[in-house]
Formats: sequence, structure tokens, C-alpha cells
Amino acid sequence: STKAAVVEVVVSSNEQTLVGSGIVLTRDGYILTSAHLFHEDPVANMYVTTSDRLKLRAHMISHNNELDLAIVKVEGAELSPGHLAARVPKLGSDVIGIGYAFGATGATSEAAFVGSVVSVDDQHIYFTSSILPGTSGGPLLDNTGEVIGLMNGRRPDAAIAIRSDVALNYVRQMKVPVGQ
Repeated sequence: STKAAVVEVVVSSNEQTLVGSGIVLTRDGYILTSAHLFHEDPVANMYVTTSDRLKLRAHMISHNNELDLAIVKVEGAELSPGHLAARVPKLGSDVIGIGYAFGATGATSEAAFVGSVVSVDDQHIYFTSSILPGTSGGPLLDNTGEVIGLMNGRRPDAAIAIRSDVALNYVRQMKVPVGQ
């Protein structure tokens, strides 16, 4: 049921194109993704593609490099928002990551990862799973389909997600009306 809230984010600058994932926050087009998709170069083009392959032009609302979070906005479509949980997952909890993986051919495809929580700190969830390039910004879900984190990287022993309660605080500070 969360699949409709997951989008592909494509950001092009003068020098490169980066692909990531995101989670829809509001019906009117606010989307949460990873800030590392946006480099110092000015963004020339940004598009969001929905799960039903609708391609929408997007623009930056806010980004926080320290948290590795960004909010973008699309216009002209009614989207299906996901639900950011305000709780921290327990160690050993099963998790599912969803995103758009960037393949060797240059094309993206839907990807899902299953794992379990191995550690939690003040800002991150560490979980057992292999995540692929392009899935950064995609949601990490608990077994009820609630978003408990935003995938953003990997270290040698675990994948990493930003905790959803941290992301929710950031979204609220930016005055985005979550879930509307």
C-alpha cells in the first residue's frame, strides 16, 4: 500500500545527472528525499516520476545537508502520501526498504530490500540489507507499512536510514502539512 507514495527523483546539473528516490508527504506534491542528490552546482532540471510512471517537473523547497534531507515540490497532480512514524523501531525489528535502483544500463527499476534493525542512534537506523544506488531517499518501512526511516547510505556492516522522527521534525520545521 505504500508503493504509490514512493517516487523516483532525477536531478540534472550542468555536469551530471543523479537518480534517487523519495516519499510523498502531501497530496498536493511535497516530497521528502536525500539532500546529497543536490550538489553545489545549480540544478538545471529536476523531475519526479510516480509509481504509475507520471513524470512531473519539481523544484527545491528546502535542503539540510547535515541531516541529508531535502523537500521538493511538484505541481499539477494529486499524489498518494506515505505516513511518517514518530516512533523509533526496536532492535531486531523486520524492515523493508523501497526505492528506484539505478542499473548498469542507465535505467531505473523498482527495488525492495528486506532486513532487520541492528542498531539505532540519535539520527539513524542501521539495518541488515543491501541497498543499491538510486534508492537513497526511499522509505524504510516497518511491517505495518509505516515509514520509519529514509534510506541514505551504507557502511561495511549495515545499511543506513535517517530516522523518520528526525525527518518528521525537519518537515514540521519547514511547515509542510504532512499527510494532507
